[in-house]
Amino acid sequence: MHVAWCLEENAGVSRGLDWLRERINQLTDGRLVLMDRRLFSRREVGQLDRCVIPCATRLGYPSEFVQVLEREYPDVPFALATDNWWDGSRRTGLGTLTHLALPWYRWWDGWSAWLSDCPVGMMGPLVSPVSFATSLVFKAQLDTVQPDAVQPDASPSAADTNGLVISNCFQAAQAWQLAARSVGFHAMCCTWAQWVDDRRELSNPPWILWDDSCVDTSIADPMDIASFIRPLRQAYPNALVCVTMSMPRMETWDAAQQAGADELLVKPNSGNALQRMLVAQQLCS
Repeated sequence: MHVAWCLEENAGVSRGLDWLRERINQLTDGRLVLMDRRLFSRREVGQLDRCVIPCATRLGYPSEFVQVLEREYPDVPFALATDNWWDGSRRTGLGTLTHLALPWYRWWDGWSAWLSDCPVGMMGPLVSPVSFATSLVFKAQLDTVQPDAVQPDASPSAADTNGLVISNCFQAAQAWQLAARSVGFHAMCCTWAQWVDDRRELSNPPWILWDDSCVDTSIADPMDIASFIRPLRQAYPNALVCVTMSMPRMETWDAAQQAGADELLVKPNSGNALQRMLVAQQLCS
């Protein structure tokens, strides 16, 4: 696949977009093309399968360049890659867009699908060819469940499990669990306190999903995710550790990666991101 990263001089700096560019480069085996928007030619564009337009700020929206692509190169799919300004703009409205726009962090429920010729809902949940066994939608804010409210079969002493979901919100944990199960991946669920108490009884799960509901914001920094990931990585050095965040920020994700996190999912989420990640990593037992 031939993908172009369409640059513009003085377009702004974004560490999130830099991360996305590197991820796309890895997906294309190092063949991502850096292309100056001013030097577009029909010959070069005709050889491309995708064009990604980085946009670090809302005021930097490349309206003229988008019009050129739509008018002169209608056969080349393109998408706008944004920084975190996308969060607020989606709530307040960007106006009517005629093309795909996704933030840097929507990798498993956006970018990976679009780059693989799968349909993507414009600025919305990913429309997946995989059928769902559940219609549960993950919410960014749910009531925190006390440890004694977790059902017995969600205890970390369960056997014959494939993965591990750690969440202080029972509804969220169950939703993640059902999403994974619908594509053949089984997991047990526990709260953070349960994991701390019973980790020695656990086998080595091939994948772990840590949900940010584990952070007690009344006593801790909601961005302090690394302190949770570090002991997980120490306990399971070979597991794929996935972090879910309600408010993704590059500095937080950087710290989580340095602590040992491998993948990032962002809430709210339809569950498709977890499914795509698990299937792509081929972790099914």
